[in-house]
Amino acid sequence: MDWELWQKYEQYIKRFILTISDSDDDAEDILQETMQKAWRSYETLDNIAAFGKWLKRIARNCAADYYRRPDNAAFQYYINTEQLGNVTGDLVDGNLEDKMIIRDILREYIAELPNERGKALYLNIIGGYGATKISRALGLKYETVKKWLYRDKRKISELLRVHLDETGR
Repeated sequence: MDWELWQKYEQYIKRFILTISDSDDDAEDILQETMQKAWRSYETLDNIAAFGKWLKRIARNCAADYYRRPDNAAFQYYINTEQLGNVTGDLVDGNLEDKMIIRDILREYIAELPNERGKALYLNIIGGYGATKISRALGLKYETVKKWLYRDKRKISELLRVHLDETGR
């Protein structure tokens, strides 16, 4: 990849990443991953005129992957805060054991979803992003993301109810 070409688009890509990331540190990490992936796959780019769009797509995917990692700090923050209510409602009291159960149920459920849908749910639940920001970040229609989030949150609530019924809680 031509270094001058990268430098031409670096700030553009960084601004884009900042619109979908929680912090400057996360944005820097995602920018680094974007550069590495672009560098490795530059030879596959057919149309140099589409470089900006191609780079933005790589950045979007890198951001979604970054926030989808179970070892990500955003996931740990989520587990240690009151944000569990946006999925669980009043089903659990929020003690550590319940949080770990919820974490495991979420991991399994998200892992079974198609890639883009799993990224959307992860970004919403773990990252705290709304449907508008997720649709922009993943390049999907707002209505599609909204529908996915609604259905998936209902399904997760059902899974939690089943688990609580099975364990007698």
